[in-house]
Amino acid sequence: MLNDHGIYCAIAEHLADELGRWLLGPLFWYLLLGVAEIAALRGHHASSRSLRHDDETRAGFGWMAYRLEMLAGIIPGWISGYLFVVASLLAPTARPSGRGVSCMQRRERFLLP
Repeated sequence: MLNDHGIYCAIAEHLADELGRWLLGPLFWYLLLGVAEIAALRGHHASSRSLRHDDETRAGFGWMAYRLEMLAGIIPGWISGYLFVVASLLAPTARPSGRGVSCMQRRERFLLP
């Protein structure tokens, strides 16, 4: 059973992930490479969702599409995570520490191929 702190941490992690994937990711890649990269980013997302099955014949394709999606989301994910750490400074009862930043960095090292 989760306590309040665990629930709030899970919600913050999920919101930071979704912010990086659906808002900051496309915005970042649009500003860097233009409209074509947004189409490629959506293609990575769609292919990783459709090819990530337990079927052995598509396992390699699904793995590669998933890794490309993760690589495309690293920088926007970092930006999103740091925004949440900075935003936690504005919460009156929060006690932010460097643990949030170090947790984000460990997680990204795990996701890299």
